[in-house]
Amino acid sequence: MNKIFEPKRFVSYLGYDLRSAWNNYGVSFLIIAMLPLLVFVFNTIVGLVFEGVVDTRDNSYSGMLFALAVFILIVSFSARTYGQITDKKYGSSWVLLPASVFEKFLSMLIITCVVVPVGLVVVFGATDLLLSKAFPASYGPGLLNNMDLNLALKDSIGVSVNFPALIYVSYAVSMLAFTLGAVIFKKAKPAKTFLVLMGISFLLSSLAMLLVSGGILDSDRIESIMEAMTEERLQSLVNTWLNVPNLICTILLMCGLYFRLKTIKH
Repeated sequence: MNKIFEPKRFVSYLGYDLRSAWNNYGVSFLIIAMLPLLVFVFNTIVGLVFEGVVDTRDNSYSGMLFALAVFILIVSFSARTYGQITDKKYGSSWVLLPASVFEKFLSMLIITCVVVPVGLVVVFGATDLLLSKAFPASYGPGLLNNMDLNLALKDSIGVSVNFPALIYVSYAVSMLAFTLGAVIFKKAKPAKTFLVLMGISFLLSSLAMLLVSGGILDSDRIESIMEAMTEERLQSLVNTWLNVPNLICTILLMCGLYFRLKTIKH
């Protein structure tokens, strides 16, 4: 039997992992994904109680609610679903589960980076769409009806950005970071992950400041670069700055997560 990957064994473990994730986080997930409905009901009740009428102003808050839902999922999902791995009793049982480390790692990736975001988009999107169609005056336009940011950016500076892909990649990198934190830290997992990310951000910002102060990126050089910038070069530069750092972060986080799972011992 293949010790690294065996399809039947992996499917069996993935099913177990999905059931475990639902048991640990299913109710919380539904609450988060149905934030549009919860906020709409709350606003309606408040309007009826304090003003006697339903608020019919333009309440275009679906984009903000989606960002909030994504943020809550990133911070809380892995800590609730996989955080117990650092516990001695649960972690020992998890290590003994009939699946290889790679299969457990792959299952974790599929759930956090595929199942969860797809589930959020489906449930949130369906809720948002139904409310925008059923109550257009009091709920406001749905998320899909918001301004096309890509078109606006293309018209203003000539750069096209695939915002859905950018949002997903940003989500995946952040989710992987908090998943790694969940299986490293034993207590206060989200808070400690936040502190580590803030520390890394501070170091990178300091490095950028050193480059500027050291003359590598002085104002004259930046000005000359901007003067020689064409629409094609700007598009290429934007793609590089958006894709390369995310790709590096994704690889580093996946490697860190795999080796952390491989070295867990209780």
